[in-house]
Amino acid sequence: MKNYLLTLLCFAFLLLCNALMAQTAEKATIVGQVTDKAGQPLDFSNVLLLNPKDSSLLKGTISDSTGAYIFEKVEKGSYLVSATMVGYNPIFYGPFEVAAAQVKIPVLQLEDGVALKEVTVTAQKPLIEMQDDKIVMNVENSAIAAGNTALEVLQKAPGVTFDQNSRALSLKGKQGILVMIDGKQSYLSTEEVVRLLESMPANNIEKIEIIHNPSAKYDAAGNAGIINIRLKKDKNLGFNGNVSLGAGYWENPTANGSLQLNYRQKKVNLFGNYSYNYREQFNDMTIYRSIPFEGAQSIFDQDNRRKMLSRSNNFKAGVDFYLTKKTTLGALMTGGIGS
Repeated sequence: MKNYLLTLLCFAFLLLCNALMAQTAEKATIVGQVTDKAGQPLDFSNVLLLNPKDSSLLKGTISDSTGAYIFEKVEKGSYLVSATMVGYNPIFYGPFEVAAAQVKIPVLQLEDGVALKEVTVTAQKPLIEMQDDKIVMNVENSAIAAGNTALEVLQKAPGVTFDQNSRALSLKGKQGILVMIDGKQSYLSTEEVVRLLESMPANNIEKIEIIHNPSAKYDAAGNAGIINIRLKKDKNLGFNGNVSLGAGYWENPTANGSLQLNYRQKKVNLFGNYSYNYREQFNDMTIYRSIPFEGAQSIFDQDNRRKMLSRSNNFKAGVDFYLTKKTTLGALMTGGIGS
């Protein structure tokens, strides 16, 4: 009888621990608004959620027609928010703590940029921009591409979340989204797409297009939303290429490298690239539970380290024939080998 009561008590305690862990893991929402100094809403301004320690990008979005913005499913912790827009000086707010279910940021008021007598005009795409019916995240030449995988960059895109337990991508909370590469359907399962993006270096990506409400021209499978990943393709005439190498070490080493080659004449373009990615990761878990019962104690003590290793080789080769200014006929082969 005593063992039976102890078992029931342990079971109840475990349920309580799970409930407490679920409450601890509850995500939060950050909301706010961007205006000018006169209080007029600024739509399509870039709003970034940053790590206050090193100002690295965690998530990005754009403000709507009322200047409002929202970051959903944010972990509890400390953050920094910045807002930028062409013609205005950038503004920062924070660091601030996220502890409640919803945090409202004070209105971010952007000031007009200082007018100069002589200026040099340079064209630079914003990280996130609105184009017709889609949101575009310009990855090429952005700092977020350095040393990251395609999946890590995609997680920072507006409205995109990744469930590490079920290994599922969702867009604005909706699952069953269609992932396309260079405008073509991948025909892979969600888990296969995640595995592909985990092995793809971010410096292979030109931009990511996010379509929340696909039109009738897209496949019905993408009615929950479409993510189109545009890979780099050199547009210079003649023969050219580039090589990139990267490495890092904290407790485990990471390394990546890529080779891109391109040959283009007026009507024909031949291109190809190869990339290699090596990552070592680990997950530490420590659990200690002490359960008093009738003058005795039941102790559960567990230490666990889970090591993960991935090696991947990705390649792409293709040819484009420019028939007219608006018509291109092409063939593309992509593949990957990894473990």
